[in-house]
Amino acid sequence: MSDRSRPTRIPTIKNQLLTKTLITDSPPQNSYFKSMTCEGPITILGDSMIKMIKPPKLSRSIGEKVNIKTFPGATINNMNHYIQPTMKKQPKLVILHVGTNDIQRKEPDEIVPKVCQK
Repeated sequence: MSDRSRPTRIPTIKNQLLTKTLITDSPPQNSYFKSMTCEGPITILGDSMIKMIKPPKLSRSIGEKVNIKTFPGATINNMNHYIQPTMKKQPKLVILHVGTNDIQRKEPDEIVPKVCQK
């Protein structure tokens, strides 16, 4: 593949913060990460941005059961409460899509630490 056919990604402060947080920082030792050893379905939780994800199609693609739960308008603080019932079911993996409703009122460098400390 030539360099011309690859999409270029413009580095932004938001992308740099998120990449640094997700890749270089070690995950906190809490009950959320301990759930990854369980055998439940993969669960994706987030605001309305994930509403168009089709669980059956995604499940077929990856060979795993996938649940999607949307919480329109949810902020990071809201998601801290909304995630609790899901975590009690001990899913195999939880994917959180959060922060888009916070970005209207806060800067990315304020949002990323809140996601990581929850």
